[in-house]
Amino acid sequence: MDVPEDIKWWQDNYPSEYGILSNALGTEWLIESVSRCIGVKWNQDYHPLAWNVFSHNEENFSEVLLVVNLLKTFSSDPQITTIIRNLKNQDDYRQTLLHLMIAYQFFRAGWKISLEIPSQSGKVDFMATQSGEVLFVECSEKMLNAPMPFNERAFLLISSKISSYCGNGINAKIILKTDEASVEELENLLQENRGVLSQFKEKTTLQTPNVELELERRIDGKSAVGRVDRRPSLSIVEKLLDKIDEENRQTKSGNATRVVALQLLGRIAPEEWQKAVDEMGRRLPGKRSKPDAVFFFQKKWVDGQCRLRLIGFILTTQKGEADIFDPTLDFMESNDALTGINEI
Repeated sequence: MDVPEDIKWWQDNYPSEYGILSNALGTEWLIESVSRCIGVKWNQDYHPLAWNVFSHNEENFSEVLLVVNLLKTFSSDPQITTIIRNLKNQDDYRQTLLHLMIAYQFFRAGWKISLEIPSQSGKVDFMATQSGEVLFVECSEKMLNAPMPFNERAFLLISSKISSYCGNGINAKIILKTDEASVEELENLLQENRGVLSQFKEKTTLQTPNVELELERRIDGKSAVGRVDRRPSLSIVEKLLDKIDEENRQTKSGNATRVVALQLLGRIAPEEWQKAVDEMGRRLPGKRSKPDAVFFFQKKWVDGQCRLRLIGFILTTQKGEADIFDPTLDFMESNDALTGINEI
């Protein structure tokens, strides 16, 4: 099997790190995955880790080192084979990396970590134990503001398909009605109505439960395609409370302290975020089913280093207010850098 130059770069410059990575993921998988990235200009359709190995700019390089460090840290865990399988799955990679990052912070704060532990509701992402305390921790990502259901590249492809079906001289509005709207649904709608699209005279509307397409002929021969977002919007607090409820169901246990850890994606003004934390802090303790503690993180890149910043926490019960949490919170607030060549 031919070895790409990017693999050779890692072998020559970081042989120990490459050895850990290839031993865990498999040399053949790594070479094949990196080879698929050669000659492309973006990483939309390629495994994120393989892309980082291939295109090792400062942040990508740092993430590869982070994965190596996490694999090294948790190499003796009984569930490491499951974790590696999930890391190799393109769809599971980001979420699995998040689980390991948060587990790593608890580990560095003095907790013993066991990954993928059975609970009364299935599995929790990890169990943390220290001085007789047992935590069940469930981790997840949550967008602060709902993203468009398809990216700019997908939007351009859809726009070109509308033009090819309708011809020139068209105004088109893609109206998003729910968060379930998808590129595939819109493509199917176009394909199923090719005849209508080629023959309508003035205006026509096509729709599914999740997306609507409004079309209007223009006499000047020009075309324009735009997006209109009409999805119902919950407040940030409502979105986060719903997500906390969803993740908390996985932590069901007779004895363990239940912890939900969310990585927040997107931006929010500091004063708006503080108001959201205050409101959740008032509402969560009164809920019948709730975690004992909620941790909020944001992933940042600072000078090429990956940082997992603890930007807020809510302690809702006596278990959550146990003294053992104090040094953990202090550590996470002061030690958010996860990568650095000296850690490998």
